[in-house]
Amino acid sequence: MLGWTTFEKYDINVVTLLEEIQLEWLSTYIREERKMDLSIIFKEYPYIYWFMTNKAPKAKQVFEDIKNLNAESDEDINIIVQRFLQSMEDWLVYVIDPDIYDSQSFNSWDTNELLSITDFNDKVVVDIGAGTGSQTFRVAPYAKHVYSVEPIGNLRKYLREKASKLKYNHISVIDGLMTRIPLEDNFTDILVSGHVFGDEPEKEFKEVMRVVKPGGYMILMPGNNDSDNDIHAFLVKQGCEWGRFEEPGDGIKRKYWIQKR
Repeated sequence: MLGWTTFEKYDINVVTLLEEIQLEWLSTYIREERKMDLSIIFKEYPYIYWFMTNKAPKAKQVFEDIKNLNAESDEDINIIVQRFLQSMEDWLVYVIDPDIYDSQSFNSWDTNELLSITDFNDKVVVDIGAGTGSQTFRVAPYAKHVYSVEPIGNLRKYLREKASKLKYNHISVIDGLMTRIPLEDNFTDILVSGHVFGDEPEKEFKEVMRVVKPGGYMILMPGNNDSDNDIHAFLVKQGCEWGRFEEPGDGIKRKYWIQKR
């Protein structure tokens, strides 16, 4: 539970706002205990099962398996629903009200944590997993052009509206994933990404480095805590330099960067 918001004013119908990619993520990352909740929800609300399997056909088999679990509970269905919704707090916030995410204190880190690594002036920058634009709008005053790559349609809409409000005409918002960036080889001077890297490290690293020009920089702020975890070990092995910085309200994190040779 992230504590960004609560879902007491919402019923199960709010999940019909989830996008295809989010349902695919759900089928991949759902915890065992939440599978039981979802199985009960499918039985109580068959149209939710219909929605999920039709919205995300690639995840249909997983949802069918969850539906067929022998799940029972004496709990009130509303308690089960609220628990399930809260387990997807971030994904639901993205499609209900991105301002909730954008206003979180951890987004107020010092811009110099980026700007001190390399010169952003008049550079082409790609921001992977742009979200509500924490990094996009930090570098936009300096960059020649920023490509904000974001797989959630509602967040792309948010980015475009924010860019328009700020009168940034040099920001392009495009669909894509860290493992599937819709840009050509050696495209960008600088690639940045926050709170995205780590699900498929080898595939992600290869893809982001493909897009960076020789001599350009990749800068990652994966959101990992200040510890020598698997993400840290992988990135250091690839030759990345690293440092520490503070995310207000969330403590000391690590950032990584490498110049493409």
